[in-house]
Amino acid sequence: MKVTVILTCAGSQVTPSTVAMIEGHPYYALKVVGIDSGESTSMASALAVASGCIDLRFVPKGNSPHYLSAIKNVIRETGAKAILVSSDEEALNLSKHSEVLASRGCVVCCPDFEVVCLVLDKLALLEKAHFLGLGIWPSNSGYFSLGGWGDLEVGLGILGLPCVIKPRTGRGSRGFRVVTERPNEYSTFLSKRPVYTSKEELVRFFKKYPNQLKGFFLQKYYPGDKYCVDILAEKGEVRSMVIRNNGRDPKVDPPTQFAEIVFDSDVRELCTKLVEALRLDFCIEIEVARDSEGEPMLLEINPRLDATLHCTGALGLNFYQELIIYAIEGKYREDLPDYKSRPQMSQRTFVRFWDHSFVGGS
Repeated sequence: MKVTVILTCAGSQVTPSTVAMIEGHPYYALKVVGIDSGESTSMASALAVASGCIDLRFVPKGNSPHYLSAIKNVIRETGAKAILVSSDEEALNLSKHSEVLASRGCVVCCPDFEVVCLVLDKLALLEKAHFLGLGIWPSNSGYFSLGGWGDLEVGLGILGLPCVIKPRTGRGSRGFRVVTERPNEYSTFLSKRPVYTSKEELVRFFKKYPNQLKGFFLQKYYPGDKYCVDILAEKGEVRSMVIRNNGRDPKVDPPTQFAEIVFDSDVRELCTKLVEALRLDFCIEIEVARDSEGEPMLLEINPRLDATLHCTGALGLNFYQELIIYAIEGKYREDLPDYKSRPQMSQRTFVRFWDHSFVGGS
């Protein structure tokens, strides 16, 4: 059976390995149509060769009012049956119009619009998790809303230092800072992406931009191991889960280069309860960190494909191919493995290095 799928963010550095995992599907003869934002014809041809997406097209950005009509055109021209969503903006736009696209024969591989809206607002998600009693301490929520200028110092006082300030929406750790008593100024100066700041620096910065403060919130800093959990879900049920331990440092420079594949039962239990309570669907990533007592705490949820989804191959799984089965058949295969403990293999570590290509010329 011949099937065409659309892969968004096809200009990403990880696309060649993504396409390699999608191809060779056991059930379908797949064609990958890549899309990305931009207008350069020469770049399109270069990316098409380098990424493996022989059919690569440029469309408006995911939050553009013209994005949906461009996607409809791609579906009409290619007969695509599924869209593999790789960015927050596209998840929001595509999930909102998923029924319209389904009527054209194309399944959007992300959760329902209401769920996407909730999880992409990181503060709203934590408030919901607090209400559900999942991944948040009942007596000390671990987060503080910043409705105005006066809330900043109050929140810093309540949460104590170190704590984290981050935008309510956005990806790629933009605007993420760990607020500490005495950050190492020299290390911060040398850093290509500063992570640490002081309370005084933070207050001084937002005195200049007080109207922007309501777009941020404070969160307790969790000093333990940080986890990214990739999950294939079916309408609130976990069908397969792979947990990777990224170490204790804050994850601020994605995509992941090194990670240990682990089977921590308490992390699995928390993520399973979140999938059930929020009725998560398709492929999602849940980020978790251990607090000072070693308890797993919720950080955020991404309702889209993660750039390190390739790590599922460490267990002989291919989440890309399984997701396509779900999109086309309406259900996952019955014998889809879900390893709750380590299978008969040694410790697996995910390691990523970039490759390069030359295109054009002779």
